[in-house]
Amino acid sequence: MEHYQQVEVHCGPLDVTLRYMPATSRVMSRADLGLVASVELSKADDSGIDALDAKVSICAKFQGKQLFTPIVIAKKISERAHQWDLRSKSHVNPEALGALPEQREGTLVVTVESLGKSVSEEFPLKILANTEFLLLPELWGMLASYVQTQDSALQLLREQVKELLDTQPVSSGRQELKNLAEACYQVLGQFEFQPDHSANSTAATNISITAGEESWQVPVVRLRTSGEVLRQGTATASELVLLYSAIAAACRLKPVLVIARGRLLAAVNLERPLNSAVVQGKMKPQNYLRGKKLLVFDPVQALNRVPFEKAVAEAEKYFELAQGLVDVRSQLANHITELPINESIEGFDAGEIMASNCALPNGDGAAEVAAEVATLDDDGSGEQGRIAENIEALEQIEVLEQGSKVDSPAEPPHRVQDWQRRLLDLKLTNPLLSLKTKAYKLELRQGMLAELEQLILAGHSLSLKDMKAIDPFDRGKGIEDATQLSDQTLRNKLLDQHKVHIDTNRSTYTNGLNELKKKSLTLAEETGNANLYLSLGELTYAKAGRTNKAPLFLVPVKLERSSKMAPFKIKCDGEGEIIPNYCLSEWLKKEYGLTLATLNELPEDSREIDILQVFTAISRELVETSAEMKVSQTAYLFIANFSTFNMWKDMSERWEKFMASPVFTHIATSPGRAFLDPNGDSDISTLKTDETKNILPIAADGSQLQAVVAATSGRSFVLQGPPGTGKSQTITNLIAANLMAGKKVLFVAEKQAALDVVKVRLEDIGLSKFVLDMHGTGNVNKAVRNQIKAAIDAKYSYEPELWKRYKSRLVKDINALQEYSTAIRTPNKLNKSLWGALTLSEDIKRNDDAKLISLPSGYAQNPNPSPDELEGLVEDVARNWVEPELLARWEGFDLSGSLNSLKEAALNLSAACAALAETSAFDQLIAGELSAAKTEEDLDSFLAVNQKQLLSRPQREEVEDTLALIKTVASQARSLKDLLEGLLAAYSQAFIEIGDLDQLEQAAAQARSWKLGRRARRRHFASILAGALQAELAVTAQKKLVKTYRPKKVMESVGQMRALRIQMAHILDQLDQLPELKKRLMLWDNDFVQHLEDFQASIELQEKLPIWLWSAGELAELRQALKRLESSERTWRELTQAPECNLGGQELKTHIDQWIQRGQQVEQDLPKLRQVATLNKAIQALQSQGLDELADHLKHQQLTPAQVEASLELALCAQSIEERLAAFELDNFDAVKQQELTQKTNKNWRQVRDMYRQVLPAKLFEARGWTNQPDQDTQQLRMQLDAKRNSASIRTLFSKYGQQILNATPCVMASPASLATHIEPGALMFDLVVFDEASQVTVPQAMGAIGRAKAAVIVGDNKQMPPTNFFAANQDDDMAEDIETINDLESILDEAMEVRLPSLMLTWHYRSQTESLIAFSNQHYYSNELATLPAAGQMPGTGIFWRRVDGHFMRKADPHYQANKLNTNEVEAKAIIEEISRRLNDPLTKDQSLGVVTMNAKQMDLITTLLEESDDPLIAEHMPGEGVAPDKTIFVKNLENVQGDERDVILMSVGFSKDPLKNRLPLNFGPLNRQGGQRRLNVAVTRARTAVVVFASFDPEDMQLTKNSAQGLQDLRDYLLLARDGVKSDISTRGDRQEILLRDLLAEALCERGWQVQSDYGLSAYKVDIALRKPGQENWQFALIMDSQRWANLATVTDRELTPLFLEQKLGWIQTIRVYTPQLTEGIEQYADALTSRLEKKLKGDCLWD
Repeated sequence: MEHYQQVEVHCGPLDVTLRYMPATSRVMSRADLGLVASVELSKADDSGIDALDAKVSICAKFQGKQLFTPIVIAKKISERAHQWDLRSKSHVNPEALGALPEQREGTLVVTVESLGKSVSEEFPLKILANTEFLLLPELWGMLASYVQTQDSALQLLREQVKELLDTQPVSSGRQELKNLAEACYQVLGQFEFQPDHSANSTAATNISITAGEESWQVPVVRLRTSGEVLRQGTATASELVLLYSAIAAACRLKPVLVIARGRLLAAVNLERPLNSAVVQGKMKPQNYLRGKKLLVFDPVQALNRVPFEKAVAEAEKYFELAQGLVDVRSQLANHITELPINESIEGFDAGEIMASNCALPNGDGAAEVAAEVATLDDDGSGEQGRIAENIEALEQIEVLEQGSKVDSPAEPPHRVQDWQRRLLDLKLTNPLLSLKTKAYKLELRQGMLAELEQLILAGHSLSLKDMKAIDPFDRGKGIEDATQLSDQTLRNKLLDQHKVHIDTNRSTYTNGLNELKKKSLTLAEETGNANLYLSLGELTYAKAGRTNKAPLFLVPVKLERSSKMAPFKIKCDGEGEIIPNYCLSEWLKKEYGLTLATLNELPEDSREIDILQVFTAISRELVETSAEMKVSQTAYLFIANFSTFNMWKDMSERWEKFMASPVFTHIATSPGRAFLDPNGDSDISTLKTDETKNILPIAADGSQLQAVVAATSGRSFVLQGPPGTGKSQTITNLIAANLMAGKKVLFVAEKQAALDVVKVRLEDIGLSKFVLDMHGTGNVNKAVRNQIKAAIDAKYSYEPELWKRYKSRLVKDINALQEYSTAIRTPNKLNKSLWGALTLSEDIKRNDDAKLISLPSGYAQNPNPSPDELEGLVEDVARNWVEPELLARWEGFDLSGSLNSLKEAALNLSAACAALAETSAFDQLIAGELSAAKTEEDLDSFLAVNQKQLLSRPQREEVEDTLALIKTVASQARSLKDLLEGLLAAYSQAFIEIGDLDQLEQAAAQARSWKLGRRARRRHFASILAGALQAELAVTAQKKLVKTYRPKKVMESVGQMRALRIQMAHILDQLDQLPELKKRLMLWDNDFVQHLEDFQASIELQEKLPIWLWSAGELAELRQALKRLESSERTWRELTQAPECNLGGQELKTHIDQWIQRGQQVEQDLPKLRQVATLNKAIQALQSQGLDELADHLKHQQLTPAQVEASLELALCAQSIEERLAAFELDNFDAVKQQELTQKTNKNWRQVRDMYRQVLPAKLFEARGWTNQPDQDTQQLRMQLDAKRNSASIRTLFSKYGQQILNATPCVMASPASLATHIEPGALMFDLVVFDEASQVTVPQAMGAIGRAKAAVIVGDNKQMPPTNFFAANQDDDMAEDIETINDLESILDEAMEVRLPSLMLTWHYRSQTESLIAFSNQHYYSNELATLPAAGQMPGTGIFWRRVDGHFMRKADPHYQANKLNTNEVEAKAIIEEISRRLNDPLTKDQSLGVVTMNAKQMDLITTLLEESDDPLIAEHMPGEGVAPDKTIFVKNLENVQGDERDVILMSVGFSKDPLKNRLPLNFGPLNRQGGQRRLNVAVTRARTAVVVFASFDPEDMQLTKNSAQGLQDLRDYLLLARDGVKSDISTRGDRQEILLRDLLAEALCERGWQVQSDYGLSAYKVDIALRKPGQENWQFALIMDSQRWANLATVTDRELTPLFLEQKLGWIQTIRVYTPQLTEGIEQYADALTSRLEKKLKGDCLWD
């Protein structure tokens, strides 16, 4: 309704608004178009009337006639306005208009009645002539009615067309239609028309529907029909189009009218009919034209004799202006009719109108009119219809037929769906979907885009010129702008000079492109991906009321400038490939369900792409969509993020392949639950870090080694790597270790810099040929191919025996150093280590009341009883201790019963002892060997049993000398006892002694014979046998006797008797010396042996007891005294539990004397006897444990209970020190040799690592499985890599030869984007993926890489930068953050921690040359867990420095606001430039690398600009560019993009300042104000190796944070205070007292010897135990490292012994002194003396000891 005019009528409070067409005509009445569009009735707000009755009448009048039936509306109007659509009720009746040759005036009458009033108003209405109409889009279809296809006058023209076709070769399809259209064109050109210059033809000559007037002021168009033109012989340009269309229609073509701004063109449809008879819009018509579905041209060119092909080409310039298409035949057939033919036009003569050469001459020169062309007929199934169908079939784009069945994929987990959405930015803020103002358009004309494409893909650099940069020659022609240059001039500049104009003016050219270049470089560095693109073609579409332009194809380019005066140039960045805008493709699918097959199915080789043909194909596809879209041949230079598309594609189409990864599956399906690692669920921090089994190519500390061990174990985990902790060297070691284990490793990082650092390290250890780098924006395909080829062709070798020798030597040294640590810190069975025992011993000696007691030797090896039990026993002794004399009297007794009973028993026992001592035999008794009790027992036994054996004194004297003989005879007889008893059981004693053995033997032998007479012989044998047997056995019957005593057995007995007789004879011969004894023995009797033994016992007893000296009375007296003693002792034992007394000799006398004395003192001792009894128990308990020495010691040394524990601990410590020294052979410890071992180990490490460069590649080469000739698949791969034509893409190579590639290059390095580009999911499964800088990678971008590996190591630092959206639009606020960030679990590092992957942390910091640089972050963000080596003092130029300047931060509200300086501080920026210049020109600092960090992007840009404009040549030399090492350039970055960079010196520009109007500091510090702002600050302050210089325009106290709790701001204030006031050293000596005692004692001793001492020197977790220097020295001189628990807690030998060597190598210490514990066992004072002597000699240069 935009062409309707609005008018208003007011009647009191009633307001009527009406919209109507300001003109109408007879032609317009034929269209379904109402004269009145709408009417609205409303009540005035201030009327005060609730409801209002209203009546409105509307009519149109012309010459007294009603143009439509009057409309009457009656309505009660309330608060709400009421509106009616009247278009269908206001159609004009054409009969009411009549036939008008000229325009007339009519009126529109509106009558309003309300509240008794009536108001009527008339509005002008123009009544146009019969053939006039308003050229409205709604009426474009009316143009078809002017094409009179049924005009009989066309017959002649049809014949002429046929004649022309007959002269041409036969053709078919599109070409046949083109030939026919050209023939019609040529026939039209044969007319001799006169141009129509009449006034009423002007508008028709230049048709325009957007002339810039109001929407209702539309030009009035007056046209003549094709028949009128043909008859009158004059025509406007538009009327010629109508005439051509009539001719084409008559020839059965499908003419189409093309309505363009300022022009009406003719077209012929070469294919099927248009989607509708009239196609309108700013874009739809153009798709038909650009899609070559229509053959378009200007018929006027036919009159000018312009060749048809040229006319068609020239018409392309109007494609952009096309706004409507009218399918003439379809419109006439279905919607309107032709205007009637006026046959009466005067002057019509076809013969006169047509030129004399109208017909083509035949061979004779005469005109020939042929019969009607048959192929031009259209009978419904005619030829043209068939041709169109064939064309459509040939050019149809293959798509999946609707209704065909497709397997529906599994539904991805919700998190995967979320990742899919986040990977593809389908918002219109994405420049890939809608180009913004920061996209620079190149000035191109029709056809130049293809030429631009060819140049840029060929590698040419194109110079960019601003629109005002006009050559003097052209400027002399008055040309001031590139838009005024001709097409050919611009084309010549492009092709010949490689120059192209870009949409900038002179003022924005440098600044704008400079900014574009900087941002491009920053993004390339941060993301590692191409981001600056040259677009080829655009898709224009309408969305949400806006017209948007999206690039169709992209070419990555670089923007370069050689000098400040040189022009900017663009050059292809990479391999010269055209990338379809897949993001646009997916957006079209989502928004419109439109799939542009042409956009998605380009050939892999960009050289095979004809960009113009592609545009044509896309336009053809767009014809089928209902959306407003078109394609244009434009080119833009802009920045966009295109890197995530392939990641999205993988995640959308191949997510199921990723589920083979345990980590991917866990994150996708089990968030919030702990990760259960299939390779083990034990705590990874407990994995053994054995250096001897994990020899790495690069030196590794304990935390790094732990990470390597966990990774090689197949575990997945998070590796936290705070700044400067050696992440890259850890990753390098980790990769090398896994490659050595035969694993395939994928290393992923988004930043190229992160990959490059690891890549360089891998090259340094010899692995360059085994690493495939697929990152980068350069010529990736070529580079990857070359890398794989080089890897396949590479050959390596090494010397195994030499490697084995080096390695074994190192292992031996490591084990030796480890043994020392074990010796110092390993506890013994008393749970005391050497360090612990020595520390505790010194503590007890100095702080406790302890006495030295001795424990039995070896107690520490076998502590029985346990120390706790022993302490209890010793405490018992201490509590009950009595004087040694008292204890001696009552030693060993216990107490049971009352003291009175005890007293009585003691007196009785004392009296018994006295009585025994008074016997006359007592002296002789104690002279013997038996105890008193035994004496009594032996006397009773001897006298009762063997009294007859008692010898008189003379007899005793006779045998005294032969006692030995008796013992020998008794022994011999004892050996015969069993034999004699056995024979006597059957045979008589007499027969054994003197019987006839021969006779018995002979009879037995005969009885065994089987000869005749055997029975008689057996009877004889029985009779002889009966005489030999015992009497009771001889009475047995002979027959039975023979059976019982078999002859054989008897013969054996005879033999035994003979032997017995011989031995007995020998015994009797010996007894001949003792005739008295021989008489008394019963020889050959059973008791013979017993008698002999009793006799021996008697003699032996008499040796002990001089019984022969005693009379019978004396014996009786002795026996009675002994019995009394025994009875008294029994009673005593019952009361005291005393042991039985078995003393004899002098001991017995002592015992008797002691009891006599006890009896005398029992009254005195009685009160303490219970205590004595308890003491005896305690002593006996000690003795029962074998601790007699300790028990004896405790008897004579009094210990108070308070002294027991300390004294015993002291004894245990002494035992442990002795035992530990002996157990580990440290008795003769040599500190010099130990130091030499440390140095030797360090040297052997270097030797092993040097050789590792040969060993690593050689072992990996061997692991390939082939050494000379590759296997067949690898050979095929090698051939593919050499292919020049039809070469496969990297993605195809990986899909087909993935295993062969990994065999050659088992480590692949990639960014998430390049990985998704080159390796299809499922094509390969890596054993391990290592993700670096994971805190800056979003979860969706990381998951594709994680899904390609069995295990994952996520490396990063959650205290540093989160992922940053560098492509978000900048804010316009005064203090807007420059970058938009993602919050909450934004990074894969945070996500991995959230799903509880195990975590390890690198804890050694190496970057900072002084601890002060990392101390702030260590304290604020890392809980002081980072370990750094302290320098001997503040080295010149190191640390944090404060520069306070009087700068001003420009804000919009400033009184002197300048837009170009918004959000900058020029004073600070210039101060930084001066500092840079000073440092570069100072010989002391010129070699230091420099970096600048700002708080916002605008300040960064300002400093960068000032550096680029600086006149200092040294600054220019250090700016980024070719020939400058990347790590030596001056970088300028802000908080968002500085992570990963480091320099020697960092200059920090805070930028902000006080508001001059309010005299306070606004607390809007951009990113620092947001949650997580402290992470950015942490990154910024940890970039320096040597120094940080902070430039600020305010004081730290100006930050009043009472109303702002942002952590980032609080930390910034703390850091600024630290920069200004300096780092305060922590000189406290916190720690476990037992752990610091030895340190403090040694420090005290050294202090007493004149040294200045500081304990626990350092700002981190690692401390120098004691720092020493001579008084007056500024720096510390000697670093003492002791075997403390802190030292022992270090995980590896390297950490404990080798790392301290760096103190003197790099940090300014004269010497590192290892204080070995065995040295202290001799005494701390002695050690302090020796150490002082050595150090003083060292200072004098006299000491060779190191």
